[in-house]
Amino acid sequence: CKVKYIGNNGKKLGITNENIEISLGKDLDENIEQSLIAGCILCDANKPLKLVYTFKAKIMTLNYQEPLFKSTSLVLYTLTGGIPVSIKKIYKYQNLQSNAEGAVFKPRVIPSNVSAEIILTCIDKSICLDLFEKDKALGRFSLRRQNETVAIGIVTKLYKP
Repeated sequence: CKVKYIGNNGKKLGITNENIEISLGKDLDENIEQSLIAGCILCDANKPLKLVYTFKAKIMTLNYQEPLFKSTSLVLYTLTGGIPVSIKKIYKYQNLQSNAEGAVFKPRVIPSNVSAEIILTCIDKSICLDLFEKDKALGRFSLRRQNETVAIGIVTKLYKP
């Protein structure tokens, strides 16, 4: 597949995090054309983005009714849409108003209105993510459960599949 044109409202360039129009060459395989949908990420073939199943994250939980446990199923939302994930490990959490001395290590649950460090695992398929420090758009996400946003977070470490 060959990229024929990349542009934005008639201008022949695009910058990071800007919506662009891409015109592909006519020599496309039918399968490629069907798999390109809204939310797909095109990247440099020499520096491909990593697909990951498991990653470490720093989250800030919001006000919700039921606490988050290890193995809780959630839906992770990023630029590319939603994907089912579960909490694999909880390292620690800390009340948002307290200092570092108030951290709770190896907790069994994550209550609301705290910051926490956790490991998330994708349930069905891998997802395209990057570290927040490298790419802010691909390094942030939100977590939802039963039509309620329970946390927002950033990716701090990617694990090999």
